[in-house]
Amino acid sequence: MDLSQVDLGLVEDKFERTMREAYNKHFLLDPKPRRILLALSPRMPHPLMSTVLQVLFSSFQAPSITLMSSPVLSTVAAGLRSALVVDIGWAETIVTSVCEYREIQEKRTVRAGKLLSREMAKLLNAELDDEAEPGTSKADVSFEEAEEVLMRVGWCKSKPKSNRRTLYFPARTSPVLEEFEDAVELPEPTLKIPLPKNDPLIELTIPFAALAKPAEQALFAPDTPLSDFDDHELPLHHLIYRALVSLPIDIRRLCMSRIIITGGVSNLPGLKSRILAELEALVQQRGWDPVRSYGSASARHEQILRQQKDNIELRHSEADDKVTESLDADNPPPPLSAGLQDPEHDAIDAKLAHLALRNGPPPECAVGGTVRGVQSLGAWAGASLVSQLRIKGIVEIERERFLKDGLFGASREKEVSVVPQRQSLGPGALGGRGAGERASWTLGVWA
Repeated sequence: MDLSQVDLGLVEDKFERTMREAYNKHFLLDPKPRRILLALSPRMPHPLMSTVLQVLFSSFQAPSITLMSSPVLSTVAAGLRSALVVDIGWAETIVTSVCEYREIQEKRTVRAGKLLSREMAKLLNAELDDEAEPGTSKADVSFEEAEEVLMRVGWCKSKPKSNRRTLYFPARTSPVLEEFEDAVELPEPTLKIPLPKNDPLIELTIPFAALAKPAEQALFAPDTPLSDFDDHELPLHHLIYRALVSLPIDIRRLCMSRIIITGGVSNLPGLKSRILAELEALVQQRGWDPVRSYGSASARHEQILRQQKDNIELRHSEADDKVTESLDADNPPPPLSAGLQDPEHDAIDAKLAHLALRNGPPPECAVGGTVRGVQSLGAWAGASLVSQLRIKGIVEIERERFLKDGLFGASREKEVSVVPQRQSLGPGALGGRGAGERASWTLGVWA
C-alpha cells in the first residue's frame, strides 16, 4: 500500500493485461457491458483506486462500478450480520469489527504472510548451514522455494501444554503446580525436502516439528514480552483481544462468538484453532478489564475481585443446596457491582423467548458471550451473493461521472444559493434531473 516509489503507469498496464486474460480465459463472458462489483480493502489508497477504476471504465466499458468492503462481504459469505473478521494477508493482518453490515473499528499488525515467509527461509537456510560440509560454498534458499515449502508442509502446532498442571483457585492466588511424569515419546519424524534450484540438487532433511517454528515465531512470538512490541507488530491473539476489549459490551458479545479467520495464510493447518485457543486463554486470564496495570492500587483491586468472587460462589452454593442462611448483621459481605449481579427474572422476556422457539431456531443475537470461530466462504462468494441479489451499495460510481471528474466527483460540493427561490411543482421542480439521480456520489469508508 506504500505508493511512494511505485510507478502507477506500470501498475495500470499490468492490471489491464491481467483483466484481459481473466475475461478471455476464465470469465467466458460476452462483450456486452456489465456492472462490476469490487471488493476492496477499506484502506485502499486513492491513487491506486483511481488507477483500477480508470482501467475498468475505459478498457472494459463498465456502465457502473460498486465498491464494497472485503470484511463486510466475508461476513455476508458466512451468513451473518455481525462478525469479527481477521484477514491474514501478505503484508499485514487486519482485524475488523462488523456490526449490522457496518464497520465499527479496524486494527492491524505486520505479522502476516511476508514475515512468515521470511521465518521459513531463515529456518531452511539455518538447516542448510548445519548440513553443509566445511569448505563448500554456502547455498541460499530462494523466495520461491521458501514459499513452496511453506504451502506444502508448513503447519502450526496447537497451544503448548507444559509438563506441569496448573491449578487456579477462585481467589486469584498464586498458581499451585503439580508435577506428573511424561509419557514415553516416539522418535521424531523427519522430512526430505528437495531444493531443485541448487546445482547440484540438494535434499534437505529436516524434523517435521521444526516446520511449525516459523508460524510460532512470526504470528505469535511467545518468547518476546508484550511490552517490547509496537502497536503495529502485536501477535495475532493479542491484537484480536485488544480489538474485542475496545468494543462496546453489546457489540463485543456478538463479535466474540462470530470470529471469521480468512486470508491466504489462514489455510495453514492448525492456525485457526491455535488463534482461538490463545484468545480463550487470554480472556480467562485477564477478563474484559481494559486497564492493564493498576500500579500501586493493584493489591486493593485484587482484594475487591477476590471478595466479589467469594460472594458469587457463596450465592451459587446456596442456590444449589437450597439452604437459606441468615448472615451476620455485624459483618455483612460487600455489595456486588452491577456487572456481577444476576439479572432479575423478567416474565415478559421469558415468554417472548418461549414463543420464539416455536417459529424455528433462535435468532443470531441469541448466540453470544463465548469465543467461537465461524467458517466463511470468503469475500468473492459474498460479492457474488450481493450482486445476484441486486443490492445497491453506498458507493456506486457511474462511468460518465467518473470519466468527467474522477475521484474528485465524490467530494464535489453542491452549489448552494442564498437567494430565496420560489417553490414550484412544475416541470423544473427537480432541477432538470431524474427523480432517482444523485447530484454527486460518495466514497463512503474510502473517503
